[in-house]
Amino acid sequence: MGKVQTACCTTAHRGKRVLSATKAYFVFQKPARRLTILALLLLAGCVAHRQLDYATAPVNNAGVEQIFVATTRLKTTPDQAFDANRAFESAYAEFAVSIPASHASGTIEWPGRKVKPGTDFVTIKANEIVGATRFRSALNAAFARLPAGKRDAVVFVHGFNNTFVEGLYRVAQLSHD
Repeated sequence: MGKVQTACCTTAHRGKRVLSATKAYFVFQKPARRLTILALLLLAGCVAHRQLDYATAPVNNAGVEQIFVATTRLKTTPDQAFDANRAFESAYAEFAVSIPASHASGTIEWPGRKVKPGTDFVTIKANEIVGATRFRSALNAAFARLPAGKRDAVVFVHGFNNTFVEGLYRVAQLSHD
């Protein structure tokens, strides 16, 4: 392949030197760099998607956030709850997420291979609610249990490329913080 000539390898952008596209082209010319980049890309594809992690009860001093869900995602296995595919009609559910006492504001303490309810976000309840009427009744009952000044609802619309579990734990984290 012919050599590409360039007059400038870097450009100035807002006071910083930035690698130009032609310079970046030469970075990929060395076989060791290409293999390293390919290996990193393949390794990134092996990252497991997050799943709901269940515990039977919250640990002492853990916070519990009750989350009501209305979604058009397709219902799947119990450990996943909903996947990324669209359903033909809306589905409704109620979840309780345990937040560890050691929780740092602004973060989600994701479980590792072994779930530790004392240090990780975990789901302690997942109930399917059949139909919009029952969903509204469940919401009304939950609001009735709260003091008048604490009856706020947040509609959380997850971003693109988020799993259901990421959205569920994020809204629990936002509610808790």
